[in-house]
Amino acid sequence: MKTLSAAPRPAFVARLSSRALLLLGLSLGLAAARPAWAQQASPIRVEAADAESIRLRVDNSALLPGRVQVQSLTTGQVLFDEAYSGPAYGKRFNFRGLPAGRYALLLRTGATQHRYLLQVQSGPTGEAVAVRTIKTRLPKPQTLARL
Repeated sequence: MKTLSAAPRPAFVARLSSRALLLLGLSLGLAAARPAWAQQASPIRVEAADAESIRLRVDNSALLPGRVQVQSLTTGQVLFDEAYSGPAYGKRFNFRGLPAGRYALLLRTGATQHRYLLQVQSGPTGEAVAVRTIKTRLPKPQTLARL
């Protein structure tokens, strides 16, 4: 007659323990990684201050030289040009009184370039500005010259 044993087999316990430890390790690893995801905020923020203006904020903790330009894409005229190198840079751009059309906010920090396309539209209450697209060009990797 066969009897049922209540004691689990050692191989089964070892497999169960290794799976439990693996799941515990994965969950602890993911929990530890979450704060790092939250810290990877963009150092550049472009936001609407109101219907006619935008606000630019740059965190430049590396103290890289930078330049900000606003250019009319219709005429090619540069409307604003300013260099910066401090740990932070902020500027509010008011598009009131400018003709309707497309404008570019060009931002360079070190070797990184950012381009924001802005659409200014005339309406019954005045001009309204909207950020349409964002394009970032990172520096090209340096290659060693062949000897």
